[in-house]
Amino acid sequence: MDSLAQKYAIKLIWTRRALILIITVLIVVFGVAYFKISSESHQVLREAKNIRVSMRLLSIESYGTYGNIYDATNRNGLADGVAEELAELSNEDGEVTLTAWNDEKNLPEQFSYKKGNYIAYYDADGDKYKTWKVCVQIGVLNYENNEEEE
Repeated sequence: MDSLAQKYAIKLIWTRRALILIITVLIVVFGVAYFKISSESHQVLREAKNIRVSMRLLSIESYGTYGNIYDATNRNGLADGVAEELAELSNEDGEVTLTAWNDEKNLPEQFSYKKGNYIAYYDADGDKYKTWKVCVQIGVLNYENNEEEE
């Protein structure tokens, strides 16, 4: 009976060790994933803030030449050629969509900046409140119908 109790005790010890190892690995993996997402989202936020400053500079520059950089008829809300000038001025390669413009102050009211799986949203609600929000897009389901229709 003593040897049977020792076998169960040894199995229990190894089971505990395996469980502790699995939990440790999971904690490390989730910690690394959180750090990666956090650092990449901060980088996208910095780039979006650079875009906002570049928009302000470009709007001052373009005020005397062709007017406003906002064009609601374009898909991205920017006048023709402004997206390229923004990319050149800010050295950022994400996609900018300008959704609202303050004509009185000649400043962006709302825009989004998308790079990779991250989207940064800017909303200037009055003089005091400026909101930045960074979201991560995670693909959950991708369904493609590759069947040919007859």
